[in-house]
Amino acid sequence: MTTEKRTVCFADMDRFNVAVRNMLLEDMVAFLQGFYERAGNIALSHNGRLIKYMGDSTLITFGPGLEEVAVRAMWTLRNALKEYVEGLEGEAGVARLRVGVATGQVVAGQVGHPQILAYDVLGKPVMIAHALLECGGVTMDGNTREAVSDHVVTEVVETGGQARGYRVTGFR
Repeated sequence: MTTEKRTVCFADMDRFNVAVRNMLLEDMVAFLQGFYERAGNIALSHNGRLIKYMGDSTLITFGPGLEEVAVRAMWTLRNALKEYVEGLEGEAGVARLRVGVATGQVVAGQVGHPQILAYDVLGKPVMIAHALLECGGVTMDGNTREAVSDHVVTEVVETGGQARGYRVTGFR
C-alpha cells in the first residue's frame, strides 16, 4: 500500500431506481453496462484509473497535477450519460449523473480478505467526494477548486452536512 496525492471522483446515477423500475433484469444489466463502458472509456482517455463499479456508481482517480483533467473528465461523463439516456426508451431518461470530486492524500493498494484482495483507495478525499454527491452536478472540494480555479467556473453549494462544495458551471 502507498500513500499518494490523488483526485478522487465518485460518479453516481441519480434517480437510477426510477430509471430501471420497469426494466427487465437483462435490460437493467445492459443499461448499467452502457454506463460502465462510457465511464471506463472516459477514465482511460483522460489518464484516470477506474477503481471500481458499485451498482450505479463508479470510483475513478487521477494522479497528482491532474485536477483539471479530472473535472473535465467528469463533466464529459455527465454529458455522455445524459446523451445515452436520452436515446433510450421508457423511464431511463430520468437518470442524471452527480459527481463528487476531492483532492488529497489517499492510501492506495490491495485491501480486503487475504484470499479476495481488491485494489482500492482509502482516505478523507474518498469520503468528501462521496459527501459531495448530495450537491448534484459536478461538485468539487476546496482543494480541487484551488487547483483549477483559473480554468473552471464554479458556484458555492452547501450540502447541509459537513461538506462545502463548489459546483462546476462552466469552463474558461
